[in-house]
Amino acid sequence: MNLKSELTFQLFFWNEMMGQVWRTTSGEEVIFNSLGEWNFLDGPDFTGVSGEINGQHWHGDVEIHTQAHDWYVHQHHLDSAYDHVRIHVVYACTQRSKRPDIPTIVLKDQWQPHPERWNRKAYDMGMFGLAAKETRWQNWCAQFDDFSSKMIAVSRAMGRHVQGDSLEQWAMQIPWSFLPEHWTPVQVHAFFYLVAGHLDGLRGEDAFIQLLLSQEEVFHWASLYARGDIQWKKRVSMQSRSHLRIAQLAQLYLIIRENQNALGWWSPSFFSRALACLQVPEYWRHHYKLGQPMKATSSTELSPQAIESIVFNLSGFMFDQNVPSLKKNTTHD
Repeated sequence: MNLKSELTFQLFFWNEMMGQVWRTTSGEEVIFNSLGEWNFLDGPDFTGVSGEINGQHWHGDVEIHTQAHDWYVHQHHLDSAYDHVRIHVVYACTQRSKRPDIPTIVLKDQWQPHPERWNRKAYDMGMFGLAAKETRWQNWCAQFDDFSSKMIAVSRAMGRHVQGDSLEQWAMQIPWSFLPEHWTPVQVHAFFYLVAGHLDGLRGEDAFIQLLLSQEEVFHWASLYARGDIQWKKRVSMQSRSHLRIAQLAQLYLIIRENQNALGWWSPSFFSRALACLQVPEYWRHHYKLGQPMKATSSTELSPQAIESIVFNLSGFMFDQNVPSLKKNTTHD
């Protein structure tokens, strides 16, 4: 049990926070009735959590930290994705620690860890286990060629809990092994957005949209393939919005296309490097979706934590078998 790791306290929250009364630093009594969804992407650690504070019902997000001041170290106070955090759970909080004006539960004062009782699997739900992943992988391999199966796996991993199902559905409609190799980045982006349904109904609201809609070869080529509707989750954090994820996958595909004949491209080290250097169009720093500008700029880079999570998710069962340190992680999805 690593008391310096946030993951330790995320596991504790998932396993043990329900079933007892917790006190905040202000003396409020907090009860958790539902733990919501564990979010492995950027944004609050747990979303859609509900409970009671001094008998009053509350619903919102929960952020977990080792130290209370990590809220500012991680610059959550500047990120609108954290506007709905209702409870801050930390391991320690010194008197001089700067902490946000949010009800804060300090675990060190109330929790006595007993590994033999507490340190168990994070999930009892089979849908997140290794067996479910292997079944999904086998199904992809039975329906698609090797490269397409890998790209579907990558797409699902990029979506995680928030957009994973939708990105898997989207990726299963992309003829990965048959995409024209001469296509430029703009053409790849245009085709990916088209399959996602993000170009439907657009006319020419701005120069970037006009550029995408002018790719006549892409539209002609796409007409040869059937396309189904995809239900995207819309009320998500900046990093989880489907338009940005599609842009990141387009850039990732271009990197893979240049390196797929090289030895070792299907490996944790390759994906860690590739995800760290994704450079999507500047448009996505200023737009939430196509044709919808934002008042403030937003980062389009994947955080180190998000990269680690995505790579761990893939390495659970699809990368080379001689990666024991990563193979231990069987619950990310």
